[in-house]
Amino acid sequence: MYKVMLCDDEVFIRNILTVNFDWKKYGLKLEAAEVNGIDGYKRFCINPVDVIITDIRMPLMSGVEMSRKIREIDKRVEIIF
Repeated sequence: MYKVMLCDDEVFIRNILTVNFDWKKYGLKLEAAEVNGIDGYKRFCINPVDVIITDIRMPLMSGVEMSRKIREIDKRVEIIF
């Protein structure tokens, strides 16, 4: 089972994906849902995942910035914008 982190500042999007998507059906486990790039980066450092689904524009740190920082730690993580 692949571990997934969702990172999006929009509550509606986070709720749709966390509640209404059948993660197990696709062999995925949602590990975290963060609200900005800083929180996503911190969470990844504590609990690395296999896949990150992120928004591009978010407050404090964009999804692009977060992805660059995470790639410095782990080049194998899959990132979906």
